[in-house]
Amino acid sequence: MLPRREWPSALGFSGVWLITFGFAIAVLVPRVLDPDAADRGAAIAGLAAVAVFVPVYLIAFVVPRPLPGRPAWAGTLLYTAVLTGCLTVLSGALGVMALLYATFLMALWVFPHPMRLAVLGTVGTAAVTAAVALTLYPTDDRRTAVLAYLAVGAAVMLVIRLAVGREEQLTDMRQELALAGQRERLARDLHDILGHSLTAINVKAQLVERLIAADPDRARAEASEVVALSRAALTEARAAVTDLAVPRLGAQLSESVGALRDQGIAVEAPPHGAVAEVPEARRALAAWSLREAVTNVLRHARASRVRILLDAGHVAVHDDGTGLPAGGAGPRTLAARAADAGARLEVGPGLDGRGTAVAVRWAAVDEERGRA
Repeated sequence: MLPRREWPSALGFSGVWLITFGFAIAVLVPRVLDPDAADRGAAIAGLAAVAVFVPVYLIAFVVPRPLPGRPAWAGTLLYTAVLTGCLTVLSGALGVMALLYATFLMALWVFPHPMRLAVLGTVGTAAVTAAVALTLYPTDDRRTAVLAYLAVGAAVMLVIRLAVGREEQLTDMRQELALAGQRERLARDLHDILGHSLTAINVKAQLVERLIAADPDRARAEASEVVALSRAALTEARAAVTDLAVPRLGAQLSESVGALRDQGIAVEAPPHGAVAEVPEARRALAAWSLREAVTNVLRHARASRVRILLDAGHVAVHDDGTGLPAGGAGPRTLAARAADAGARLEVGPGLDGRGTAVAVRWAAVDEERGRA
C-alpha cells in the first residue's frame, strides 16, 4: 500500500479521467427513472457496475499489490479481471460504447509497471478489446469510433510512459557518469600516490643494497625508511579506494527505492528533504546502513512492503518478509561499522509484527534529547 501522504497525488493522477463516466451516468439514469423503459433492469445493472468500477480502479493505485507475496503483475491481473467484469455488465446497457472504458484497464498496466510489462499489458488489453468489438458488434456504426479512441488512448499512455522511462534512464546515466568520474579520479590519485612512492622505495632499496656491506648501520636506517614509505603509500591508497567506495546518501536512497520497486515491492520512502536533515558526518554510515538493509530485503526477505525512515537521528528499514537469516555476516559487519561511528544497530520485528526492522541510531542524538 502506498503511504497515505502519497494518496492525494496518486488518486488525483489516476482519478481525473473518471469524469468520463459522466457520459454513462447521464445515459443510464433517465432509463432507471423511467418505470416503463424496456431496458430499465440493464440500466440499473450498469449503474451498479459503475459504482463498483470506480472505487476498485482507484484502490488499484493505492494498493498496487493486493496479493502479498505474489508478483506485482498478479495483482494487476486480478484488478483487470474485476474491472472487465464490470465492463461486461455495463455493455449490457451501453453496448459497444462501454468498451471506451477499456482505456482504464490499459492505465493499470502502463503506469505502475516497468516499460516492457507496460507495453505488453497495454497492447494485450487493446487487442482483446478490439477483438470483442469486432466480434460482438459487427454492424454497430459506433464501432469504428470506439476502436479509434482505444488506439489513440493506448498510444498517448505509452508515449507518456516512454517519457517517464526516458527520464529514469537519464537519471541512471547521470549516476553512471558520476561513478565513472570517481573511477577516473581514483586512477589519477593512485597513479600519483603509487608513482611517487614506488619510485622513492625503488631508489632507497637500491641504496640499501649498496650499503649492506659498506655501511650496515645506514643500510638499516634506509631500510626503515623503505618500510615507512610503503606503509604511507598503502594508507594513502586505501584512503583513496575507501573514498570511492563510500556511497552517497541521496544516490543510495534513490537506488534502493528503485531496486525495491523493480522487484514489485511497495515502498514507503522518506519525504523530500530527509537527506538534508542528516548531518554530513553521519551520511556515510546512513548510506552504508541503507545499502546493507535493503540488500538483505532483496536477497532474503521475500517481502511485499518496505518502509524506509531517515532523519537526523537514525536510518531504518522495515519489511514484512520472513526475517533475516541466522548468522548472517551483513548485520555483524553493520554493527561493527555503527559502533566505530558512535552509533548502535537495532534489529527487531518489522511491519505488522512480521519481517525485520533494521535501524542504526546515533547515541549522541538520544543523549541530547534526554537532556532536553
